[in-house]
Amino acid sequence: MKFEPVPLPEAKGKILGHNIAGANGRRLLRKGKPLTDQDLENLRALGRTSVYVARLEEDDVDENTAARRVAQAVGGPGIYIPGVSAGRANFLANEAGLLRVDEERLRRLNECSGITLATLLTHSPVHAKQLVATVKIIPYAVPESILSTAEAIAAESRQLVHVDALPVRSVGMILSGSASMYQRLVADFAPLRDRVERLGSYLTRTDLVALDDESDEAALADMLKQQLAA
Repeated sequence: MKFEPVPLPEAKGKILGHNIAGANGRRLLRKGKPLTDQDLENLRALGRTSVYVARLEEDDVDENTAARRVAQAVGGPGIYIPGVSAGRANFLANEAGLLRVDEERLRRLNECSGITLATLLTHSPVHAKQLVATVKIIPYAVPESILSTAEAIAAESRQLVHVDALPVRSVGMILSGSASMYQRLVADFAPLRDRVERLGSYLTRTDLVALDDESDEAALADMLKQQLAA
């Protein structure tokens, strides 16, 4: 891809290389857009006779196509891509789970000139519809050879980025304290129930065991066995 100024009559369809402000100082044209006849008329009205553009070469792949191809190669189970715009493709989690990232291949892919893949830390807990990663094509296009290299890195083994869904679990809670404080303890630990449910599991039982002396430790051990059996 080449960047160069061209006369306005030759600029139609070419990619605008930088933002252009109108007479009021506000942005008139956004960089990266293919120039239309109306855009050229607006530029003439500003007194412009030429414009700085990006010219794609024969083997270049435009930014949106490139972003889509990288995203499709990188993204695995538990992830969906809502769309591609301005050379960017976002990865959203389908459901609650743990994000898995192959860090070594992530590093190598980011060495491909013009392509960047940013992710949350691997093993991060994520919720449904959360943004977990994004692909961005930095220039307006990348050569096919670079794009193919990035796809090959992504294809070496299991998808580079994926989400392992959290399985639904039956959860038991054991509280310790005096019997007279049972209701207060249950209320105090209500946020824990909420956290369990947000992770897609559910609290099936709540028990109280007093821990006033050593004999109560045996009672706690018995309660643990009961809950595991249940």
